[in-house]
Amino acid sequence: MVKSASGNFECGACGLRYADEKIAEKCEAFCTEHNACSLEIIRLAVKG
Repeated sequence: MVKSASGNFECGACGLRYADEKIAEKCEAFCTEHNACSLEIIRLAVKG
């Protein structure tokens, strides 16, 4: 489940944070389905 963390949205599967909730949801869906992260999606992650 995507969580709101410090104004960003965190992927419940891998813990990466995104400024956009929909991107975090895509990340979580990909991570869960493939048991790995997508380079196309994680390039959109925010730092910190």
